[in-house]
Amino acid sequence: MIKPKPGNLFQNRNQIWTFYAQLARILSGLAFIGLLARSLSSELLGTWYIFVSLFGVAGLVEMGLAQVIGRHAAYLKADYELGRISSTDFLKFAQVGERFYLFLASLIGLIAFPVGMWWLSLDEIQSGMHAPMAVAWLVYVMGGALAILGSYYAALVNGAGQMWQAQRAAIFAAGMSIAVLLTLLVLPGALLIPATAMLLSQLLLVVLLRRAYQNLSITKAALLSSQSAEINSYVAIQVMVKDAVKMFVIMVSYQLLTNGFVLILSKYFKMEVIASYGLTMQIVGVVLTFSMVWSHSNFFEMAAARQSGDFLRLRQLFFGAFTRAGVVSFIGLFAIFLVAPPILALWGSKTDLLQPVSLAIILGVLWVEFGLGQVAQMLIAVGDMRVAYFSLVAAVAICIFSVLLLSHGYGLVELFAARILVYGCVMGIPVLLMSNKALTVESVSDEAL
Repeated sequence: MIKPKPGNLFQNRNQIWTFYAQLARILSGLAFIGLLARSLSSELLGTWYIFVSLFGVAGLVEMGLAQVIGRHAAYLKADYELGRISSTDFLKFAQVGERFYLFLASLIGLIAFPVGMWWLSLDEIQSGMHAPMAVAWLVYVMGGALAILGSYYAALVNGAGQMWQAQRAAIFAAGMSIAVLLTLLVLPGALLIPATAMLLSQLLLVVLLRRAYQNLSITKAALLSSQSAEINSYVAIQVMVKDAVKMFVIMVSYQLLTNGFVLILSKYFKMEVIASYGLTMQIVGVVLTFSMVWSHSNFFEMAAARQSGDFLRLRQLFFGAFTRAGVVSFIGLFAIFLVAPPILALWGSKTDLLQPVSLAIILGVLWVEFGLGQVAQMLIAVGDMRVAYFSLVAAVAICIFSVLLLSHGYGLVELFAARILVYGCVMGIPVLLMSNKALTVESVSDEAL
């Protein structure tokens, strides 16, 4: 274990393995993007991004509960270490949650498949819905359902302070995905191949994460203990579902600004434009995912610091993560603007990124949104869920303005100019005010919690 030292790039093992995992995600993400862009036509690539968006919207049924479960797991682990509860309390909580998530993942899959079939047929993609695309969509939905289940095990492992094990599992899953996707070089143009890559990688991830959960010291202690659970885990789950209602609001906001936004665009632009936009956003996603390595690894530590009342530690964790994420994301997005288009051209991509002016404006807007999102993550970690409502109002307003602008013939540049104006006023100002209070006052109102 590496002890935290001022000025160290990484302060503990969780951060180191998160960095390794994010690096693996970047490499696998770039390979994934490269293989798709080179092997699929713009129309098929656009359809792939419709797949992603459709399941993302269906995934709203999960309500963002995994993050809430991870936060409560961190609370239980802290209480266990302080002698307030027994290890069997944690185990019962985990077992109840596991059964709930098995049901939830199945439900999401059963909802997503028919809704996706209807949407794809409605848009008459590829001259109507046909068997190969239906099979590819079914496989993608199965992979997505496994991803939902995997998010539960990851939340338990992360909340128990063993994030490095979850990140190590993610590295193996990324390798599996690319190994399967390499068959695109032999069998180009098939949506079934990337869908299968997702399915197999998520299956491996679930197996590894469940094993990591079973190997937690607190889980082993509970299995060896003769004590009975003192807390009612069913009541705990009910409390978390109630807490997740606010997280659900945040999830709706996120889905509206990402996958919902793609679906809106698909009604006004040709599939070639959707492919360019989706490709741009996927590359941006790789950069921003890497930039979140510090805030992601610190999320549950910030929750634990808030729970134990260590506000000095909370401020150190937040400002360290925010500074590093801001610098790395800016460098990464600037690099996308400069080098991504020529690299894709040399690689032989069948789809280009957006035009330079549109690309520059969109990257700038996304960087500002990313920064505000990092602040919002800190507020969520400390339990101040009021940010959810500001996020929802901003997302709904942006979608309404987008539909109005698109219906009057405006393009992406005008859309994102209006987007940052609305987001900054409705979401940015309140979030900054709340964060200042959360980091300088050693209390958060009961209403906020």
